[in-house]
Amino acid sequence: MLPSKAVLSRCGARVGWPPGPAWVALAGAALIGVQLAARTFATNDEARFPLLAQDILARGDWLRPRLNGVGYFNKPPLLAWLIALVSWPFGRVTEWTAVVPSAAAAVATVLLTYALARDLFDAETGRLAALLAATTQGLFFSAHLALPDALMTAAITASLWMLARMTLAPVGRAWIGFYGFAAVAFWAKGAGGLLPVAIGLGYGLLTRSWRRWSLHLVPGVAILGVAVGLWALLGVLADRQAMAQAVLVDQVGWYRPRGLHLAALTAPVRNLAVVLFPWGLLTPLALAAAIVTRRRREPGDRVLFLLAWLGVTVALVALSREQRLRYYGPMVPPAAILVGWWLGPWLTRRITGTEPGPAVARRAAVHVRRLLPVLWLVTALGFALGYRWEVARHNAAGDYPRMAERVRPLLRDGPVVVWGLPELPLAFYLGQPVIRVRSERQLQTALARAPHAVVVAADRSWAHRRAAQPPAEPDGPPRVLLVHRRPRR
Repeated sequence: MLPSKAVLSRCGARVGWPPGPAWVALAGAALIGVQLAARTFATNDEARFPLLAQDILARGDWLRPRLNGVGYFNKPPLLAWLIALVSWPFGRVTEWTAVVPSAAAAVATVLLTYALARDLFDAETGRLAALLAATTQGLFFSAHLALPDALMTAAITASLWMLARMTLAPVGRAWIGFYGFAAVAFWAKGAGGLLPVAIGLGYGLLTRSWRRWSLHLVPGVAILGVAVGLWALLGVLADRQAMAQAVLVDQVGWYRPRGLHLAALTAPVRNLAVVLFPWGLLTPLALAAAIVTRRRREPGDRVLFLLAWLGVTVALVALSREQRLRYYGPMVPPAAILVGWWLGPWLTRRITGTEPGPAVARRAAVHVRRLLPVLWLVTALGFALGYRWEVARHNAAGDYPRMAERVRPLLRDGPVVVWGLPELPLAFYLGQPVIRVRSERQLQTALARAPHAVVVAADRSWAHRRAAQPPAEPDGPPRVLLVHRRPRR
């Protein structure tokens, strides 16, 4: 027999569940703080923005930061600026200062998820959604990386919060926030930050027959045009050719659609399952409830808002050529709100018996709501312990701080050349540019230009070189540091 609404209310009041947004944010910050500065930079992606921020601090040029001694134009520099601001009092960028902006953005996303769910439905839905978002793997993991994804997700969530307010109160200036936060999302990562505009257009088309709100496209496009134009202008003034190449390759070509093959179908499903874990396991049940609700037009336009957000995001990201787990980060807030709505208002209406619904979804919601405090605590503990293991594994696979300590005694007046390894992590820990080569010919060219170079090579790459028996380098053999690079899983 299903419990009554009164029983659930009394139980929730007795245990103080779900907690208020401030407590959820505090718990999320404590969870994110686990091992926050323990992860070393072991890939080019992880070291890129810390290096840009370090260059800003070293040269004082905030408008034209350099990456490994070369101008960087692939993405706007907002994250590099934030890392530099956090690092400025310390005089240098560290593993901790580099991830503080991402961690803060993740906590902000939790609070924004609460505000958005509260405005769409009620405060209880907001608290539930914030709890779920704080313990969703995609948001938790991106909070520990010095990458722009957490920052972009926070800005996208803020932008769509403003869109929700536009639809609920058509007379107002929320549209300025909608486009303003979309501009911030663009400055976080580039073209991917314009996702709110695509969602707004999609939702507008779905509701065109009864909507009374407007997207304010003309002034909105002007706001976005200024944001995009400023970044383009900075790049063109620095290096027009490099800027054009970055736009074509990294902003346009990176997101072009893929061909139709099996991986195009399986990769998005796998990535969604990983990013939304563990609450993504409940998303199909919440989706079934949302589809039934939409057909009956209960709070149909509000549920449709979430469905449009999820649908447009999946369509655009899943169809793009490049598939990375972190690209699905903007899915966390709408999925958390949808599940929170399923466990809150939707379940309440079904418990009272006033509205029928899918029996499986109803029973599952009752049991999940009863066990949610335990499930949430187990999930938080699992994330904390699991991430400690992940950090240990990650650092063992690429111990660049120790590698840099071994390289320094070998340095004289020549550069550092790496072969078979990413160059940016070593450049960050050495504090100087590093040259990367990918073939024997490139290595010979680099050594001809700098006979006193220090070569840092993966043992497998160097073994192939010895087997080929290349000619001796000028001025004798270079100083070589061989590194056993473990395969990354």
